[in-house]
Amino acid sequence: MLYDLRVHQIELELQNEELRRTQEELDAARDLYFDLYDLAPVGYVTLNEKGLILQANLTATGLLGVDRSELVRQPLTRFILKQDQDSFYFSRKQLIETSEPQLCELRMMNQDTKAFWALLESNVARDVDGASIYRFTIRDITESKRAQEEAQRLRAHLLQAQKMEVVGQLAGGVAHDLNNILAAIIMQLDLLRLRPRGFRQMY
Repeated sequence: MLYDLRVHQIELELQNEELRRTQEELDAARDLYFDLYDLAPVGYVTLNEKGLILQANLTATGLLGVDRSELVRQPLTRFILKQDQDSFYFSRKQLIETSEPQLCELRMMNQDTKAFWALLESNVARDVDGASIYRFTIRDITESKRAQEEAQRLRAHLLQAQKMEVVGQLAGGVAHDLNNILAAIIMQLDLLRLRPRGFRQMY
C-alpha cells in the first residue's frame, strides 16, 4: 500500500510538473500575443453592434491620444472628423449588410484635435456569445496622402507648363507666318517704289 501511495505521489508530481510547464507556455504565448497585438504597427479596435469600442491596442491609443481606459465604451465616430463621418457610416453599413471586408479613407483626430488621414480596414467576427463584433485596423496614411497631393500638384504644374509651351510654339508659328506675309508685302512695296513713275501710274 505504501508503495502504491509513493507511485501515485510520483505520478501526481509528474502531472503537476507537466501542468506547470503547460501554464508557463500558455503565459508565454499570451504575453507574445499581447506584445504582438499591443505593439503592432497599426491600431486595432473592436466595436460592438452599436459602434462602441470594446477593445483597443496601444497603437490605437497612441494614434487617438487617449488612455485605453478612456477609449473603451466610446463611439469610434468621436475621433472622426464630422465632414468624413458619412464615409465611415457608409462603410460600416456595407460591412453589416455584406459581411465583406471594407476599406475606407477618412480623416481622424486625436484628443488634441490634431487631424490625420487614416485608412480603416474592417471585418466581421463573433464574440463568445455569438454576437457580431467589428474589428478595425487604423493606419496613419497622412504622409502618403501628402506625397499624393504633392505629386498631383507637380503634375498640374507640368501640365500647365506643357500647355504654355504649346501656346508658345503656336504663337511662334503664327509670328513666323506673319513675318513671311509681311516680308512679301514689303518686297512688293519695294518693287513698286523702284518702278518708273509713268509705269506705276499705268498700274
